[in-house]
Amino acid sequence: MTGAATDIGADYGLLNAQLALSLGGRDRDLVLSQIVELLAQTGR
Repeated sequence: MTGAATDIGADYGLLNAQLALSLGGRDRDLVLSQIVELLAQTGR
């Protein structure tokens, strides 16, 4: 997500910014697996 702007004032804007940074980094697979685990725990 190089050069993309994120409105951190919007609903979940900060979350989206953090996800964009982490999914573009070296720990992408770890972040994705943690998201999947969280979704499984919440039943969604």
